[in-house]
Amino acid sequence: MKKFAYVVLSATALSLLAISSAPAESQKAAANQAAQPKITKADAQRIVMQKNPGAKVVSTTEATMAGHKVWALSVITTGGNVSKKIYVDQETGKITY
Repeated sequence: MKKFAYVVLSATALSLLAISSAPAESQKAAANQAAQPKITKADAQRIVMQKNPGAKVVSTTEATMAGHKVWALSVITTGGNVSKKIYVDQETGKITY
């Protein structure tokens, strides 16, 4: 009888934990979606390549400029051997140098 009571009590406790964690999971998912940039890393590289045909992207990192999240791309332009930084806003896709 005691064993049965422990099983019932354990099952009840587990179900309460599952119910209480469900809203937290949905809140985490919503926060994660809000943190995702509209312009992805691949989008930023494509935007830069369209504006600079023949250029080579050396690296891409995330950065913050004037309170805006941006993609910072190191690019070598056609015929050049010096890399320059090009920044793409993660929300608008606007390029700044």
